[in-house]
Amino acid sequence: MEEILLKRLVKDLLGIKGVMDAVISSSDGVPLAASNGGAEDMGSLAILLEATSKEMVSHLSLGSLSEAYIEGPDYKFLTINWGGYVIGVLLAKKVSTALLRKEITPLLEGILTDKEV
Repeated sequence: MEEILLKRLVKDLLGIKGVMDAVISSSDGVPLAASNGGAEDMGSLAILLEATSKEMVSHLSLGSLSEAYIEGPDYKFLTINWGGYVIGVLLAKKVSTALLRKEITPLLEGILTDKEV
């Protein structure tokens, strides 16, 4: 049942304007659902970004981490910590991460139980 819900979430994420790719991994780095065959690469990037960001936040005593992102010349990559999952979303450069978060949150609340945010 969990696999079906995660695949549905990936499909819903891809329906958001500006989302180019999506992956959902377990907190220990296992890709559970992805929008293409590159699940391991995207999942690895999501876990690496999330782990590095958590370490930095902890080192600086800033509290808990809910999301992190990196940006390049023509893309953004956002990770969201949600309910024991790490959700990685590859975005077009022009997409506002704040507006995207407003669209993603209801999807997450509708499918996954939030344990961390």
